Amino acid sequence: MSASIDTVLRDHADRIGDTTAIACCGRSGVDAVSWSELESRTGAMAAQLHDRAVDRAPACLVVSLRRNDLAEVLALVACLRTDLPTLVLSGRQLAPMHEALLDQVRRTGHTLVSATEPEGDERRAAPDGGATLPPGCLLLASGGSTGNPKLVVDRGIRATPRKPAQLRPMLHTGWRGGQRQLAASPLYHAAGLTPLVEGLVCGNTSYVPQVFDPAGLGELVDEHDLHWLQMTPFHMGAVLAGANPPSRWRRAPNLVHMAEYCPAAVKQAYHDALGATSVHEMYTASEGIGMTMARGDEWEARPGTVGRGFLTVVRIADRDGVPLGPQQTGEVYLRSAARTGATYFGATGRLRVMPDGFATLGDLGRLDEDGYLFLRARQVETISVAGVTVDPSDVETELRAHPLVADIGVCATSSRELGERVVAVVVPAGDVTEAELRRWARTRLTAAQLPARILFTDALPRWDTGKLDRAALFRSVNTPSPGKVMSCGST
Repeated sequence: MSASIDTVLRDHADRIGDTTAIACCGRSGVDAVSWSELESRTGAMAAQLHDRAVDRAPACLVVSLRRNDLAEVLALVACLRTDLPTLVLSGRQLAPMHEALLDQVRRTGHTLVSATEPEGDERRAAPDGGATLPPGCLLLASGGSTGNPKLVVDRGIRATPRKPAQLRPMLHTGWRGGQRQLAASPLYHAAGLTPLVEGLVCGNTSYVPQVFDPAGLGELVDEHDLHWLQMTPFHMGAVLAGANPPSRWRRAPNLVHMAEYCPAAVKQAYHDALGATSVHEMYTASEGIGMTMARGDEWEARPGTVGRGFLTVVRIADRDGVPLGPQQTGEVYLRSAARTGATYFGATGRLRVMPDGFATLGDLGRLDEDGYLFLRARQVETISVAGVTVDPSDVETELRAHPLVADIGVCATSSRELGERVVAVVVPAGDVTEAELRRWARTRLTAAQLPARILFTDALPRWDTGKLDRAALFRSVNTPSPGKVMSCGST
């Protein structure tokens, strides 16, 4: 019998049935199930889902994750045990966006069968002759950086039990079988779902936080003696600025971070607390075109790198696709030996594929002479000030280094004279004034990079994954709502 999540769970129930499989952590405590309970409860749910899907064939299962409680996680695992197409969504997103993603599936003629809301089953829809669903695929939303989510067809996550260890990157990040682990990213995103599935396959105990609590995360690490963590730079920064930073943890777990640029000061703080060789960075995307990895000591030897290809060839090319040499900046193309053919579903995405199999998402970067990749901001995020290209992340890095800046986002605003101007939106960590930030900026930024406006706010718009929603930030700056963002002046 070919290995599957279903067969793996049956095996774990027989071998380690009394040990904890999944523990959901909320303000009211921990709600956990053993491997025996997980197998029996999700097995029954999977059988029911299968029967409901047969009655409505062709069908696509839908998991809408809103509370991240044990009931929802069990529903997700039950779906993973089937071979039916499954759409995994955030239940917290705006209703129009939620419906737009559901409509993409409806147009294939597949009936939506809800695993989290049984009353949400629909009647069979009429296909419109568009895209079709591959058997057994997962559909995950992508596009958090641009604010325009699309569905990506993933064929790899469910296939984890059939993959050799050398093709599974998580197993190369201080991972060990039987460990206690926690992923801070949401389960509807590949960054959170992949560790959960790897944990299911390896027989690990997976701790699932219902909400992200910066101070509480360190308490979970110590109380449950966690061996392995997954976070984004947003999570890392919030924990670092909170009441229980990693320097106070009794346990020093292995850490994997991904999803966006990590400020050097934040990264170094985790190296100091956990050990550089225990911190790993991944550069990848839901589109599954490839991956780079960097261990902390590699980053310290080459500050700013996101590592070398993991079963991936990295190429830097110009706008015409012509390869560039070391230290030349261009578009980052990846070609992975482990690619499972993930593609956009029902829409045209930003992925561009060359005839030789190299693909790009439009990220900019350069390779050094040893093949280490260094990223720049995406083309869609750069700001043109009087003909000078400004990378928002450069401005964010310098201003975030101020001790009284808790969080920051940078975007453009229109100017008749200069075309675009830089705006910095700051979440203060204390009593900081615009004048103080301007003095700080003038010693660290070029004239084009200096913010024309500095705004203060209580919180930046971020996706549940921790990524800055730059589209929402742009809208809040250029069409502000009363009480949302407060301007502190302009130059």
